[in-house]
Amino acid sequence: MAATHAGPGSPAEPDSAGFGSVVASTGPWNAEKLTLALHQATTYLGGLGALIHWRPAAGRMLLAAADELAPGIAGTWAELREEQEVAPTNAVRRGAFVWMKGDHLGIGAGGTASVPLLGSDGRSVGALSVLVAAESGEPDGVRQSFLRSVAAWVAAHREGLSGTPPGRGPVAEPERAVLMGELTTALAEALTSAEVLAVVAEHILPPLGADGLGIDVLEGGRLRLVGIVGHPPGFARKLGERPLSSGTVEAEVLRTRTLRGS
Repeated sequence: MAATHAGPGSPAEPDSAGFGSVVASTGPWNAEKLTLALHQATTYLGGLGALIHWRPAAGRMLLAAADELAPGIAGTWAELREEQEVAPTNAVRRGAFVWMKGDHLGIGAGGTASVPLLGSDGRSVGALSVLVAAESGEPDGVRQSFLRSVAAWVAAHREGLSGTPPGRGPVAEPERAVLMGELTTALAEALTSAEVLAVVAEHILPPLGADGLGIDVLEGGRLRLVGIVGHPPGFARKLGERPLSSGTVEAEVLRTRTLRGS
């Protein structure tokens, strides 16, 4: 993955490395984090490419990053005026998800999905856009929500929230998006069940204000505990294997596919 950096206040110049390049402007952007955000958004929405724009001043949007797009194509949207009728500018003006049908950059897309990057004051500071393949169609509610979460994660990193300790109790939406992004990254590097357990404990327990957790797997209609932290020795043996028909919270969650508590 290659990256180029533009001078202050100037549009980012497209990288000559070809498909998969990232174009980064000056400011508190991190190329690695932008790459992760673009890749997640493109993959989950069945996209052909993705872009991130930021809004240095009213009426003007600059390309901060582009993924899976040839340099000349990404350069078409290197600088946008807010009055233009394209998905990124519409998302910024409306402050909401936008879907525009059509192959606006000539890559065979069925349409463009865009969401605003919202600052801590609720104002749009940019946009995240995915050029969606024709066969994937307009993103459903779940995919729209995912795209908004990725956008919140990007905006939070720009505002420096990534270094804020999560603490205990409820967290704000931008910080929650940061935490989810960090959890996703850490899980991608975990190779064993013990490593997965350690990652989940590190990233999930503090925001929830919880002291312990367990991870079960479903095998042959039975739940089997594969890891537990924060509980006294011997507690895992008491749980043992449980049939999916049992009345435990874990079994109920798997049967109903809904959140449960006890």
